[in-house]
Amino acid sequence: MSPEITTAMAAFSLIDKMGGWSVGGICVFVGITPAVFVYLSARMLVRTINSLRVQMAINEKESAQRFHTFQVEYDNNIKFVKDYSDLANRLEDTLRRNTIIMTKLVDRIDTIRISK
Repeated sequence: MSPEITTAMAAFSLIDKMGGWSVGGICVFVGITPAVFVYLSARMLVRTINSLRVQMAINEKESAQRFHTFQVEYDNNIKFVKDYSDLANRLEDTLRRNTIIMTKLVDRIDTIRISK
């Protein structure tokens, strides 16, 4: 016999003498264990994929909400800039009118001083 078979038979007889599993029990264990591991791994993989799908859906909703908030803030900023520009134009007109009136007032005061 080959050394591998001899070693396997010695291991089986040692296990049998120690009151452990029989050769049939070991064969069943070796035959079923990979299938159980494959089944458990597949279940874990399916759970992970489902969890990732849920997380992606949540992230997509949050991204849509963030984008909507950004869009509203952007529109508000545009309105603010337009309102500020209108205010600046009105302030410019007010300053121009005040300057004209103050110049006329100074001219009148000067003419009153000169005439005295």
